[in-house]
Amino acid sequence: RELRDIVLRQSGMDFMKANERQFDDHPLRQARDAACGLPADGISTKVDKGSTGSGAELSEAMIDLLDTRWRETVGKATGARSYAELRVQWREERNQD
Repeated sequence: RELRDIVLRQSGMDFMKANERQFDDHPLRQARDAACGLPADGISTKVDKGSTGSGAELSEAMIDLLDTRWRETVGKATGARSYAELRVQWREERNQD
């Protein structure tokens, strides 16, 4: 019961906003920013507005690029036209064993 209470409290937005540095990518930024010519004072928070699903939408061009890459790599190797289709294939294969 005590562990459950801790997990529930620490997985809430209030806790994450209060401890934002524990949920950002600062180690990655420190390693890559100089090499990429990015400013050293940039932020990389994952805790944004306090709600889920508020991120930016992918552009049609990006969706087309991702679809093309999928077909050229994963699709070519597995025959799956999408991630959802790949999961169905995987589930079917697992159930055959």
